[in-house]
Amino acid sequence: MTRRLTQLPVTALVALPVAALMVACSSSTPDPTPEDSPGRSSVTAIPGGPMEPLPTPADPKIPTSQREAQETLIGYLQKTVDELPAGISLDGSRYVIGDGTTYCEDNPSGRDSPVHVEDWRDMKVPPGTDFTELIDQTGEIWKRWGWDVLERDGFTKPNRFGYAPDGYVLQIEARPDPSYPPSLIGSSPCFPGDLRNDHITAPTLIQQAPGT
Repeated sequence: MTRRLTQLPVTALVALPVAALMVACSSSTPDPTPEDSPGRSSVTAIPGGPMEPLPTPADPKIPTSQREAQETLIGYLQKTVDELPAGISLDGSRYVIGDGTTYCEDNPSGRDSPVHVEDWRDMKVPPGTDFTELIDQTGEIWKRWGWDVLERDGFTKPNRFGYAPDGYVLQIEARPDPSYPPSLIGSSPCFPGDLRNDHITAPTLIQQAPGT
């Protein structure tokens, strides 16, 4: 299994790890459910692994609503796929994530405990795509945006984690079965749980915009 996306703290809201994400099972595709959770602090050790200092957001922005968090995250995913080679899309149909939020604590004290938006995608790519090159290209895209980009230990390699100045995080990671394309995962900063909106849905498929 891959390990879960790790996100930077933007306030005290994000100091604790989140609960595990529910992922739909597929008999024909490896289950990419990670063991770690978004929202881990840069000073918090991943259980069973070494402490790893992570970039600190230069201009952190706590979402004022779930819609804002989700639209910002989808925007980053769309912008990423638009700058990749032609024929690549992001498919989220295999994942079950309820209203798109997950808690920022392992043991939330109640429904209004801090949450963040997660978005999990399988990359759909043209035949013959070099997956290692695709991962490297994606990291270079994020670098051009001015993001901090790392390859992290404790996750399937190759991988790239992109840390935005506003606290959003994108992660592209090789799958345990190298015959499958990489996964692309995004996470927003944490925000108060009472801002959740059960009626907001994310697009199942993110395709390249016409003309890109």
